[in-house]
Amino acid sequence: MLHDEIFALIDQYNLKDKISHIIFTKEVEKYLAESDLYLQGSYTEGFPNSIIESCMVGTPVLAIDAPGGINEIIYPNINGKIVANVNEFVSELENINSNYRYNAVEVSAAVSERYSSKTILSKYEDLFVKVYKQKFN
Repeated sequence: MLHDEIFALIDQYNLKDKISHIIFTKEVEKYLAESDLYLQGSYTEGFPNSIIESCMVGTPVLAIDAPGGINEIIYPNINGKIVANVNEFVSELENINSNYRYNAVEVSAAVSERYSSKTILSKYEDLFVKVYKQKFN
């Protein structure tokens, strides 16, 4: 497990006062809402629900470009930013730290109109009706 290695690096680089370690919790929404930025450092993703969850509560995302749905969810400079590699990730993180420009309402709106439960359920209903009509008409 990497837990010990990660905490050794935190100690080595004197970062204890800058990092909050959250043990397993079911209060993910609360912690996302309290954050300034959600960092997604994966090189491979499926459809990243965590990005949608973060944006829904108004927390923008900084992500490394990866196959999956990232490019469908993140609107650059509205609800986050997508970068190509680790060097760009660090550079953009420094840029965001010195010039935070995100608006929580806009971040949330960028995904809620496309991915809210009401929108998704409506699309499923439309799909089921369409399939039913094709099969039984």
